[in-house]
Amino acid sequence: MFDALDKVVDRWGEILNGAVFESPSGVSREMRIIVSGLDSKRMPGMNGNDYPFTQFRIVGGDDGSNSSKFSIIIVAGLYVNPDTDGDGDIDTDDAQTASAKTLIQQIVSNIRALGRDGNYSPYSLEGLKWQIGDQEGSHPGPDLYVVAAELLFSQEPIF
Repeated sequence: MFDALDKVVDRWGEILNGAVFESPSGVSREMRIIVSGLDSKRMPGMNGNDYPFTQFRIVGGDDGSNSSKFSIIIVAGLYVNPDTDGDGDIDTDDAQTASAKTLIQQIVSNIRALGRDGNYSPYSLEGLKWQIGDQEGSHPGPDLYVVAAELLFSQEPIF
């Protein structure tokens, strides 16, 4: 199943195709990829420096007499500069909400593209569930946003 995780990460890279995103440091950069857990922890108060990132991990499975399934969780962390008009201050001319909606929509479309053909042989993608924000739809900060997804795969049963 870890080879399925690698295949999802590889396909994600193909979908993003070198796209760059804003970061809190002010420098646009490619998505930071985190596989099977968190990289080294940042110092407290520095978590925003991890953005933009996409984290991939296997969270568990379910084996029965006729089926075997497992889930891969994806979490994408995004940053949107509140000074969207670039004039050096945050005021009514800024459109952070509109910029955030556009970026979130792009990432959701990219996540949905992971299921385009469902072929991750020898595994089969059976379902893709996504959400914006945490369970309540909240985001980590006023300029930090999260999109998450669960990919449900089937594999050859072991029984």
